[in-house]
Amino acid sequence: MVIAISEGMYVGFLHALSRAGQHDDAINVLGSMSTDYNIIPGPSTYSACMLSAARSKDWSGVLRLNKTMMKAGVCPDAVAFRALLLATNQQASADIGKKGRIRRRAAVIEAAENALLAGSAADRGTFQTCTEILLSNWIGSGKKDVEKIRVELRRLLEKNPNIRNEVLRLLGSLQRADLKDKWTSTSLHKTEGIEQTRISNDREYMWRKAVDDALQLSKVLNVVV
Repeated sequence: MVIAISEGMYVGFLHALSRAGQHDDAINVLGSMSTDYNIIPGPSTYSACMLSAARSKDWSGVLRLNKTMMKAGVCPDAVAFRALLLATNQQASADIGKKGRIRRRAAVIEAAENALLAGSAADRGTFQTCTEILLSNWIGSGKKDVEKIRVELRRLLEKNPNIRNEVLRLLGSLQRADLKDKWTSTSLHKTEGIEQTRISNDREYMWRKAVDDALQLSKVLNVVV
């Protein structure tokens, strides 16, 4: 019996290599997909390789994979987006130095905005990573759940009423994304096909909007606070 090799099989293998810390092997597997089996790598394949590079702290490798993916016209998924944010932050910290925080945040904002323009997917984890990198000076460092981020944003607003519009806009989009996420989690298993895709796309759109509003707030904070 002949087993047809699929991208899904490759993705599973790449994730196994990632967990085992075999990043170089993962890159070799990525290269063999098209040459050996004529399988074009998709978002899941690239994100598995980027996750492998991130786990190995090969930040320049993450950025190279992102460039390759974008050049191939592949739209990044939420995992790839998170890896891009982390890699850009780490690479900028190394290149600019920790004291150049404004320039480092500017580099992350630019990378994130380019990813959004390219149609990158986003989810709750993407938003949390974005705020952890860009807003930590104002809402505290460390990864926070959505409710904790809301509390810190309200405190920020109390101290800085001059950024009211940007903070309220982010609080609104965050609430809508959070509610949509919770609703979607209970609704997806009840649907299928086109309707399931529509629900997933709606959720993704909400988180993309929340990420974009976080980027806009970060820009203002870099200037006025």
